[in-house]
Amino acid sequence: MLRRVLPVTVSIASSFLLALSWIWPSLWWTIWIGFSLLFVLATQASSPKRAFLAGAGMGAGAIAIAFHWAPAALGFSFDIGPVITWPLFAVMVAWEAVPFGVLAWTAARQLAAGAGWLWGVPAVWVSMEYAWPRVFPWNVAHSQTDFLTLVQLAEVAGAAGVSFCVMLVAIIPAALVRNATRAPVGARGTALVWHSAIALALLAGVLVFGHQRRSHWVQAAASAPSIRVALVQVEPGYVDSLAKMRDRSAAISRRPDLLCWPESSLGTYCFDLPGFEDEAQTAQMSMPPAKDLQPTAGVTCELLAGGMSFEWGATDEGPFFQTAFLVRPDQTIAARYLKQSLMPIGEYIPGQNLVPGLRQAANLDEIVTAGSDASPLVLAGGQRIGVLMCYEDMVPQNARQSVAEGAQALVCLANGSAFENPVALEQHLRLGLLRSVENRRYLARCTATGVTCVVTAVGEVAERVEPGDEATLEADLPLLDSLTVYNRGGFLFGPGCLVAAVVLILRDAVRGYCGTRDRRSQAGISTTKSR
Repeated sequence: MLRRVLPVTVSIASSFLLALSWIWPSLWWTIWIGFSLLFVLATQASSPKRAFLAGAGMGAGAIAIAFHWAPAALGFSFDIGPVITWPLFAVMVAWEAVPFGVLAWTAARQLAAGAGWLWGVPAVWVSMEYAWPRVFPWNVAHSQTDFLTLVQLAEVAGAAGVSFCVMLVAIIPAALVRNATRAPVGARGTALVWHSAIALALLAGVLVFGHQRRSHWVQAAASAPSIRVALVQVEPGYVDSLAKMRDRSAAISRRPDLLCWPESSLGTYCFDLPGFEDEAQTAQMSMPPAKDLQPTAGVTCELLAGGMSFEWGATDEGPFFQTAFLVRPDQTIAARYLKQSLMPIGEYIPGQNLVPGLRQAANLDEIVTAGSDASPLVLAGGQRIGVLMCYEDMVPQNARQSVAEGAQALVCLANGSAFENPVALEQHLRLGLLRSVENRRYLARCTATGVTCVVTAVGEVAERVEPGDEATLEADLPLLDSLTVYNRGGFLFGPGCLVAAVVLILRDAVRGYCGTRDRRSQAGISTTKSR
């Protein structure tokens, strides 16, 4: 009886431990224990198939707990009831649980092949983080954002490097337990001990590196030039939202170099519109409903605000481009940034071009098209600002490309009003924090409902506005210029893990095949001799 109850109890405990760090960031250490328990159960399973099912079950439980707010967000976004949202959520959870099953299967099957798989199993997980399609591109690294010393590794290998480090340490106890209970004592056990010692020494080195780099970048930011920013957090969906934004902008204590309003603050305008100073021209070159024909009237500094753009000939359905408008104090539009990474399900439905009516069935009436230019926007003073829009602060390549093209700081404009649960808004913030560390740039987030904040170059939230509040955040934003190892090539760590995992699996498959063939050959020779 105990043999049946104990694995179930450990599985449930593992699910909760894996989820806790996503809900309470200060409990970052729980995910280390959760994965260690997953590995122990996987390596003690009677077969790799059972290990896959156990791992997938633990992963499903963790995902369901950590992202419990998703059904309500789906219902709000698509105006559908719980009869549809909960089955859809169940499908999404099952999909997200597959990498956990693959991880457990790999640990159960491959750890017996040799101590080298102590490194191969984490590579498999990082490969799944890199290649497995997800609505929100989360990974284990994002659960570690309160462990600031560790996440400094993202400067070298990105979020993938942090995930690898966590998984490498988490698998050591399971490997040692498996070796003690199943493997014969000898050279293989000695090799495993040495590999484990090397892995722990690597962790120690990473922590020393993180401490030193954190101190370095705090000092570098203190001596760098900066701009003054003001970030207005107001929900753009309200009728009087523009008036609220203008009132808050007028009440700023010190004139900023850059004022920011959230995504969706402005209306929908033709690319040929030069500015907002002429009301008649704005009316002619905008799509209804026009929020205001002079939306930036009274703003006395440069403004970065979200809206939509279209080309002549577009219909009421589009195509439209999610746009960040850089507007001068004279109301001329100096530059536009077009959102490059659209949000799956929210702005498009995967497969909508292959399945007629799929977009309409999901209540997406407008066709939204992605931009392709990551160039930073240049302020009147020559400062170069890399722009991200909502979902894009979760996508590493957008910030990386913008910084590679000269961005000295990053600004994200987000709406997020569909996510009413504060946990969802906090998790969105955490998915974007590592963009600062990867590129060593300050990140200013201006959101509709939260979390509006300034993130330092070491990934620490320096100042913030709480979710749901209407407020203005004023802060200095240091401008940094150097490129990191991650930006120059460290972003290839994830793809590199994928290649390494495939090579290891193929190598062991070939060895297994050759070993089986040799045994069959030896058996045939023995049979012939006996005759």
